[in-house]
Amino acid sequence: MDKLLKSILKRQLPYLIGGTITGIIIIYYYGFLFSIIVNSTIWFAISTFVNKYYWHYKGFRDEFYLASKYIVHMKNNDFINNNIAKVEFKKKTSVSQRIQSQKI
Repeated sequence: MDKLLKSILKRQLPYLIGGTITGIIIIYYYGFLFSIIVNSTIWFAISTFVNKYYWHYKGFRDEFYLASKYIVHMKNNDFINNNIAKVEFKKKTSVSQRIQSQKI
């Protein structure tokens, strides 16, 4: 894993853990929809405040970087899965063609 990704994950992990824990608690008492709206708003405010005053950065560079890494990773997985499927399809068609040619 590259150095930038490790530092971003180090900064974002507390928000993920905290949001999950408080989300579970809010869901228990108030329900799912309320939890999504309120919990997201609270943790967005917390992360903005901490990023601005503790990490001294403004904006959403970390979030955009993580999203772009995820998108690239998913595209690569789709590309690999599609190529594997194409190879398997070619193997199956070549085997079926051989069987048909032997029957004739």
